[in-house]
Amino acid sequence: WKKRNKLSHERRLKRLCSSFACDICDLTFEIVRLFLLEELGDKSPKTRNHFRETLRGVIKHSVSRFWLTPDHRMEPLLKPEKAPPADPKILTPNEFRKVLELANPDLLPCIAMMGFCGIRTSEVEFMTWENVFAIEGYIELNAHRTKTAQRRLVPRSPVLDYWIEPYRKRSGPIWVRSFIAFEKAYQSLRVKAGINGKQNCMRHSYASYRMAAEMDAPKVASEMGNSPNMIYRNYREVVAPEQAK
Repeated sequence: WKKRNKLSHERRLKRLCSSFACDICDLTFEIVRLFLLEELGDKSPKTRNHFRETLRGVIKHSVSRFWLTPDHRMEPLLKPEKAPPADPKILTPNEFRKVLELANPDLLPCIAMMGFCGIRTSEVEFMTWENVFAIEGYIELNAHRTKTAQRRLVPRSPVLDYWIEPYRKRSGPIWVRSFIAFEKAYQSLRVKAGINGKQNCMRHSYASYRMAAEMDAPKVASEMGNSPNMIYRNYREVVAPEQAK
């Protein structure tokens, strides 16, 4: 697991331990059912499925260690429920301008690349300035740093160059602090800019505006490290070409 995924599983595992408060050998169908129904009843299907994923790993490990019998009969509860993707929430150009203007100097280049290139937060946290400026006109993402473990080149637009030009002579990591520090700084900026309710809005916005400008799903998917189906299903909001321009 990458660090972000590991931390997410750890947070869910602590919640499971606190809620169940029992040895794994005493875990029953009814305990799990009530947890999903009562404690997570007001959460989204996606959130419940994340908890199911963590719990499946715990149960599989426990069976292999003989702490649970293979016929524990909890499989029906652990199957993912249908989780239709929520409508993507994108930023208007004025909203993004406000975010850029409010970002402090350390966070600004990260925000600019997330918005103008669709780069994931998990990717930008580990990027170096060499990745940004080594290839003219492109940002290079190494395979071991991307979610899909595939190297890709993302176009570096003139507007992005405008925002990151003051950083051109720098070297080493773009974000020099910890992953948690990045999350806190980004969350604080979102609240300050009034976009806290728009989850994953930078990436959604890039996909939406880029698709409207290019009308080429495979090209945009390649830039973002996704499949064309994923672009249509999870990211793209309908935007007119004039809005994209």
